[in-house]
Amino acid sequence: MKIYPARPKPHFRDEHLVVVAWLRLLELQAKKIAGVDPNDILMHFTSTLGENSDGAVVATENIFFTLRSAPHSNKTFAKLLVSGLLAPRPAAILLARVWHTGDTSALDGIAVPLFRAARDAAGVVLMDRGWPLYAALPDSFTVYRGSRNRPTDEAGSSWTLSVDTARIFASVGMGDDPGRILAAEIDKADALAVFNVMGEREIVVDSSGLRNVRTIEDGIARTGRSALGEFLKLKDTENA
Repeated sequence: MKIYPARPKPHFRDEHLVVVAWLRLLELQAKKIAGVDPNDILMHFTSTLGENSDGAVVATENIFFTLRSAPHSNKTFAKLLVSGLLAPRPAAILLARVWHTGDTSALDGIAVPLFRAARDAAGVVLMDRGWPLYAALPDSFTVYRGSRNRPTDEAGSSWTLSVDTARIFASVGMGDDPGRILAAEIDKADALAVFNVMGEREIVVDSSGLRNVRTIEDGIARTGRSALGEFLKLKDTENA
């Protein structure tokens, strides 16, 4: 089942739910209570987010974009995700959005179980041109990961189909310690999510399914630049 965070035209009942949810969110924002217990917020949306409808997906998007600038918003979203009150499609959309905020610390230790639950319930989590990438994958394929030589890097869940992307993540940031590129094989059945934001061709995996993890390039110097800056530079080169 394809899961896109698009904004489809909702049915009449869904449209009503979206409007109600949006107005309630504006009220919460106006009262500056976005930092309260997430269950207190969620109680206002249970009838919407407990559904797999298009309206529930749109309402989830509205919740994310309204509350994402609130203090500790990702911790709030993480609590919502583990609450068990969200239907599979809204949960998958919210998980994908939180994953791409740049700060995934709130998902430490729970990301893989959440992605696996979303995949098992609603299909692999796909976003931002992820479906063509996923559809073209063979039954088994090679993935890559940019490493900063941390002991936990080989067990990471974020990998890519692109060596260039892995090289960017191995080189960004400050420090004298060189980076490296890891490679491994994995089965398509173990792909939990596929994203192609900025063309990075990311595959979220359960690392227990990785085989033959190895270093294919070492001694990569740090650039001191951000990953976003490096991706923009790469796109400029490709478009030249």
